[in-house]
Amino acid sequence: MANYCSNSVVFSANETTLEKIRALFEEIELKQHEHGRYYLPDFIKKEGGYMRDIIVNKSRISFETRWVPNTETLMEIADFYQADFTSRYNEIAMGIYGETRYDRNSLIMVTLDSEDFRAIRYDKQKNGYPCGEQVFEYEGDLLDYMLDQKILINQVNRYTVQRD
Repeated sequence: MANYCSNSVVFSANETTLEKIRALFEEIELKQHEHGRYYLPDFIKKEGGYMRDIIVNKSRISFETRWVPNTETLMEIADFYQADFTSRYNEIAMGIYGETRYDRNSLIMVTLDSEDFRAIRYDKQKNGYPCGEQVFEYEGDLLDYMLDQKILINQVNRYTVQRD
């Protein structure tokens, strides 16, 4: 049985295009329920990018994938609709926690690594997960914070590299 990776994606495009993308995800979910098997549109060439439990709202699309995020499938959807996206995903049991940004010219992936996960400790005295001066009540909040810090460092490093 597969472990499921939780995904959320925010596409960037004009509103007409965003409506088409939302309709596509709604169609995928509907066809999967109707036929009892995974479904992806014909323009998707990468195999295995299946999604389940798709939830579509105005600003975000959430879904589950098997084991890992389906970044290549999201890239194919973005390319088809000429859109960009930012996706967050996690499968804690496998040590997968990250964010991908795609703008059709570049793909930037920032992930937590095994060293990051080993650094997480619950402190009974502080009644939470300490990180620097902060204490997080929930492990997920700490993981989000750690990922956000890595993203900031990645942006600074990219900026520094571009300036040289």
